[in-house]
Amino acid sequence: MGDNIEHIRERLETIRAACDEAVRRRDGAEYSAAHDQMLLVERELASLEMQEYAEPIKEAAWRPAYPEPLIWHDGHTAWLICPQPSSRRPLLCKAIKFGHVLGLRVSVVSDTLEEQPLNGKGLESCMALQVKNSRWISNLRATYDEDQYWSDVRHFAMCFEDSLVEVVAKSVEWIDSENTLAVWVENATGVAVNSPTFNAI
Repeated sequence: MGDNIEHIRERLETIRAACDEAVRRRDGAEYSAAHDQMLLVERELASLEMQEYAEPIKEAAWRPAYPEPLIWHDGHTAWLICPQPSSRRPLLCKAIKFGHVLGLRVSVVSDTLEEQPLNGKGLESCMALQVKNSRWISNLRATYDEDQYWSDVRHFAMCFEDSLVEVVAKSVEWIDSENTLAVWVENATGVAVNSPTFNAI
């Protein structure tokens, strides 16, 4: 096992060097291929070392490409209301809905993702990811004894252009239809934006 891990580390360094060289030569195609390979090897290495890592969510219907979403969280359900890149007004949004939310946190990301703990472990910008071997879930489980409760809990990481939204939840729903921000806010809160009882998020 040790020799295999060391071999993978060496391969990863070689691929990272190829990425740097592609950037230096401004070869977009070569960089893209090397970068995709680098992410795969990062995930493989982290998995073998039993570290947490991020991998793309297969059921994700679309990529979170806009700078940052509007977040609504009522303690049980969380909505990410995501504007779609467009010059159209009013701007249309898609949404991601999380059920049975156990935790939610948001952090700012840079172009290089350098300050993120998951950087170098499969984290990609503008990508919907799931965190495997999640330390956050492990820490939450330490306060409970019911192992069966945690069987379907997942750690999601939605990496937008400018922000990373992480959610520990039991379910996720990708809503591919597009509506205006006002419609999605009403769907999430049950209160119309122009209602006197609406509270700003």
